[in-house]
Amino acid sequence: MNLRDTEQTLNGVGRPHDHAADPEEDMCAPLSSFLLATSALVAAQSESAEPPKFDWGSIQPSVGTLEWEPCYSTFECGRLSVPFNYSSPDDGTAAIAVIRLPSNVSSTDEGYRGPVLLNPGGPSGSGVEFLLALKPRMIESLFGSSYDLVSFDPRGMGRTTPPIRFYTSDSQRDEWTASQALLFNTTVNPAVLDDSWPYYSATGDLAKQNDKEGILPYVSTDNVARDMLSIVEAMGGKKLQYYGISYGTVLGSVFASLFPDKIERMVLDGVVNVENYFKGIWTPLLETADEALADFAKDCFDAGSEVCAFHGNASSADQIHQSVFDLLDTVIKDPVAIPGPDSNGRSVDFAALKIAIFDSMYHPYSTYPLLAQGLAELQNGNGTIISLLSGSVNGSIEISNLDPDFVYDSRMQSEGLVAVACSDAGTAVASLDDLKAKYDEDKKFSSFSDILLTTETACGLSVWKVRPEATFRDPGPIAADNTSFPILFIGNTLDPVTPLSARAKTVSANFPGSVVLTQNSGGHSSVTSPSSCSRKYVMDYFLKGSLPEPGTTCEVDFEVFNFPGNDTEGLYL
Repeated sequence: MNLRDTEQTLNGVGRPHDHAADPEEDMCAPLSSFLLATSALVAAQSESAEPPKFDWGSIQPSVGTLEWEPCYSTFECGRLSVPFNYSSPDDGTAAIAVIRLPSNVSSTDEGYRGPVLLNPGGPSGSGVEFLLALKPRMIESLFGSSYDLVSFDPRGMGRTTPPIRFYTSDSQRDEWTASQALLFNTTVNPAVLDDSWPYYSATGDLAKQNDKEGILPYVSTDNVARDMLSIVEAMGGKKLQYYGISYGTVLGSVFASLFPDKIERMVLDGVVNVENYFKGIWTPLLETADEALADFAKDCFDAGSEVCAFHGNASSADQIHQSVFDLLDTVIKDPVAIPGPDSNGRSVDFAALKIAIFDSMYHPYSTYPLLAQGLAELQNGNGTIISLLSGSVNGSIEISNLDPDFVYDSRMQSEGLVAVACSDAGTAVASLDDLKAKYDEDKKFSSFSDILLTTETACGLSVWKVRPEATFRDPGPIAADNTSFPILFIGNTLDPVTPLSARAKTVSANFPGSVVLTQNSGGHSSVTSPSSCSRKYVMDYFLKGSLPEPGTTCEVDFEVFNFPGNDTEGLYL
């Protein structure tokens, strides 16, 4: 299988880059998608026909209301002017890009239920891309047909202006991309921490220097939550109906804390421990990552050698699990070259294989069969599939493959994530010595701890130079004693980055009356796995206002390697 054939295969079956990314995401991937649940969506579900075009610059931003214009064939688009600083409106304004998929039910019909606001995660995920990529079956399985679906590009991101830009040239971005790639080889060579630190320090300087329009001090999550209320009110509403995934659960929790009386419905899926997030405590995110990898081995063993290409007639799941680590050891010593003229001389090394495995755990139904094939081929000296799953073939890709006139690539998305994460929390890492000490401690917690290094390094107190104007840092309990409607939290038992026990249950305790729905599956958020049980509870919550009984657990409809065909109808992310 050559590079082009593999790209086509990836596009056909789905792969892990989102939260809105395509099959060639670069080595920034783990940073730009770490709390972003939907990376398979755009790549796997975008149509093969040339997408429609739309000029967002043709829309004049409106104040206090949204003026909708037809866009992308079946959607409506608008731009809402909001203040940088809600406490000081004269400090500047942002124009939030908002997109709507109108309900099939007329707004004058008694069956019309208003808008549901969606956030796909991030903090740099594009809500515009997310909504453009959702297919009708996915929408119907969660919401029915009586809601408008609305999403937006958060301040500084995507089509929202002004944009976050750390760099003035692609060459500057390429240097930062290379420094991130170095960090993912820390397990092999800890000295790369010394090599990467100067790049991150320079990035902090450039971010502050190149923020010509002054948006960076105002991109924190609490301001985005206020923007959500502005969007609701601009559509004539009084309360929020919301579905947030991954980082979108942080955003939802903050909204509920700020505006507990403004909630009509709220589903938080793939729940981040919001208090840890605001304290810059990242390591617990990986609590079940190693267990999720072991579950891949179990799924492969149970499926058998005819279905799972990496089975290799193994006698146990443990043997398959060990084979993964054997491959990691092999590519440390002998990286596998990527064949073909499009490879740019790259190879599958330890970092590339580690990233391919970790990203695949976000979307097991979309990627595990292909990951298994890639691992089997890597054993035989062919790294083509793994290189594409890791994004190590091309240095940069356009996340937006649904809008040919718009460029928002994975490096830009990484800039946005760093800006928000560092504004929200920063980190205890104040120096290179701190970083080394923290990594030595973190690697005892999880074999995937090196995945955290990009955020830990970028947010170092001596690296990130921009201080937020209105801070929500370390705010204490993010809670509300009495939300106007109970929140529904959803968590997967083997979510690789937001494990159920440390996330949904912890956050739910701060919102009395809320309920946690457990889905017995891997994958990051419930919508990455086919569970008609979970979908029914979500739909009943939105349509009927009913909550599952506390302690409810939903099973999946199919095993990972026995799913009947590709996701041609878009039933999961």
